[in-house]
Amino acid sequence: MFHILSEKSEELGKDIVPVSVIGLVITLAAIIFVSWLVFKNKDKLIANKNNLVIVVIGYVVLFIALILVSVALAKYNSYGLANALEDVDAALSGKSGTPAKLKGLAYSGLVFSLIGAGLSGFIFTKAKK
Repeated sequence: MFHILSEKSEELGKDIVPVSVIGLVITLAAIIFVSWLVFKNKDKLIANKNNLVIVVIGYVVLFIALILVSVALAKYNSYGLANALEDVDAALSGKSGTPAKLKGLAYSGLVFSLIGAGLSGFIFTKAKK
């Protein structure tokens, strides 16, 4: 019975790592890009209060994305006995277990990283005006 449950958990969580890694790469690239834009265009971005608010919101969104994908990746890689027992209990009671939660974290992190990347593009247009 435990073998069947572990296969189901493995099947459910097979896309956690690729989604988390893609989200992590996009997030780190966007953080580097926004930091470079702010460094090169301090006078345009920091002097105007509206642009400064947009930059701060961009950093907050990217920081949230970084936390989400990092936690999903770290928890997936440190899957232990407690998580396995929690999955068995969840499967027997009909609830979603750890892989479903990690999948939600990974996809949420990917969405936040894409939003942050879009905000970095918006900041780029503000810096080039």
